[in-house]
Amino acid sequence: MKANKQPPNVSRVSLWDGFVAGQEILKAINQLPEVEKAALAGSLRRGTPTIGDIDIVIQASKAANQQLLDKLQHLEQVASVIDSGRTWITMMLRNQIKVDICIVEQQQYGAAMLYFTGPVAHNSALQSCARQKGWKLNECGLFDLRTDSYLPAGTEEDIYNQLGLQYIAPELRETIDSITLTSPYQSPSLISFSQIKGDMRIKSKWGKGEAAIPHIAHYALNAFPHYQYIIIADQLPDSTSDQYLRQWDEIDEVNRQLKNNFIKKGIETAIGNHGSLSVKNELLLSFDWVTATIQEETTGDNTEKLIKACECPYVHCIGHTSSQIYNAGSPPRINWDQLFKKAAATHTAIEINAQPNCLELDDALVYNAVQQGVHLVINTAATALSQFDLMQLGVWIARRGGCTKQNILNSRSWQEIEQFKLNKRLVCQQTPAT
Repeated sequence: MKANKQPPNVSRVSLWDGFVAGQEILKAINQLPEVEKAALAGSLRRGTPTIGDIDIVIQASKAANQQLLDKLQHLEQVASVIDSGRTWITMMLRNQIKVDICIVEQQQYGAAMLYFTGPVAHNSALQSCARQKGWKLNECGLFDLRTDSYLPAGTEEDIYNQLGLQYIAPELRETIDSITLTSPYQSPSLISFSQIKGDMRIKSKWGKGEAAIPHIAHYALNAFPHYQYIIIADQLPDSTSDQYLRQWDEIDEVNRQLKNNFIKKGIETAIGNHGSLSVKNELLLSFDWVTATIQEETTGDNTEKLIKACECPYVHCIGHTSSQIYNAGSPPRINWDQLFKKAAATHTAIEINAQPNCLELDDALVYNAVQQGVHLVINTAATALSQFDLMQLGVWIARRGGCTKQNILNSRSWQEIEQFKLNKRLVCQQTPAT
């Protein structure tokens, strides 16, 4: 794919906006009869927080190239063509996101996916490994320099294997340097979306959500058949037991109709000054899952109040570590090392909030949390049914932080989560608060 002319006024967009646009154009491309297969590459595939453009690799026969190029520029999503060649095209979509498309033959597909996924430093390290073996690696394939012949490497995994390396997931390729790459390295089996068993913080019409509990349940079961549970976690205007009892009655009725204890009873309780909670312990202990969040705007240090919340035996998860919107100003100070140590010691989970404007836990913090033994929960905090899809964004953050299934609590069965809760209560009751 050629280094194309950059159109004016192209700015980076969020990963989620890029993913939605990428999926839309990819779906249209895959419907073209000339396309044998196609996939997203570039920074979008690596799950970077923002992307500059959408990279797509298409596998097609050489004879179909021109016909395919003609059809690509007339797709409904395309506003204009910026530049093109025999095997590539750069276009501007109607949503003002640039897309670079490369067309390759079957034997080139693995190398092209590797090359155009990047990043450049990782590609350079792989190319160096190839040269040490007397080979050449580029976007067209893996070649023996002595014979200029293809080495069997139709997939990315084949290329890593030929180089004597373990396959590295795209999300980790920015953090694996050339030294690590050429030394014995065991790439973790990263968490996948299909391994998530439930969303543990959903808002309903009882609180700030748009959908009623029956609609939420039916949508989740149909759209995410691998989910085993969801947690309705509202913060009701009047935090009394009577109000929550009425909500629980509705949850029980929906579960009876479903013949499945699919919906769990959760709550989002606010963390106030000195770590005090907006709901009393006597009520918290009746919930299936309790998430504590900071909700008041603050520019001070939140560490002490978050640590105090971890010490409550009935708080299972810390959600918002601040009420600040991501990148909207200076966030409050948090000593993450202290918080992670306390969370690990008290068996308190920390939330990866998948809302695009609430990404308080980035991949670097996720990595540090995992290193200290913290259990993480990926939640959407959805207020609308359409936001359930944001789980994928949270999974990306977890993968870039090196998370496996073992690190993500909501990849476990509800029975295992009950055991986690029991361990939490026992530890907190045996350990004096600070």
